[in-house]
Amino acid sequence: MTSTVDRATALFAVTAQRAGQDEILQLRGELTMAHTHELRSLIRTVLTNRDPGRLVLDLSKLKFIDSSGVAVMMWAHFRLAERGHLLCLAAPCDHVLRVLRITGLHQRLLTRRTVSAALATALDAQVPPISAAQPSKVAGGVPV
Repeated sequence: MTSTVDRATALFAVTAQRAGQDEILQLRGELTMAHTHELRSLIRTVLTNRDPGRLVLDLSKLKFIDSSGVAVMMWAHFRLAERGHLLCLAAPCDHVLRVLRITGLHQRLLTRRTVSAALATALDAQVPPISAAQPSKVAGGVPV
C-alpha cells in the first residue's frame, strides 16, 4: 500500500511496507497540517485491514513536522494502545527529534535510532503512559 500526496508548497509521501506482523510507514518530506488527514487516513486503513502488532513510523526521510503532525503521532499511539499494540518512531532527523524533545514526546513515545532497532523492540516494551497530568521532561536522548 502506497499513498502519496503532492502539494504546490511542499511534498509529502508515505510508503507502507509489511514486515511479518509489523507495518512500517516511511514518511518523506514535510508533515504539516496540509498532509495530516492523508496520514491519519492511511494509518486508520492499516489498523483496520492489517491490525499490526507494531506500527513503525520511519522518520529518516521526514525533514519537517509541525504540531499537527505530532498530534497524528499521538493519535496513532492511542489507537494502537487501545488494541494492546505498539507504535514506534524510528530514525528521526535532527529537526524532528528537536520537536519531539521540545514536546517531551521523545520520552513518551517509543523512539529508536533505526528501523531495525524499532523492529527488534519487544512488543511488550514499557512505554510511559501519556497523560495531561504528567509534566513532560525535555532533557535526555533517544534510547538505543
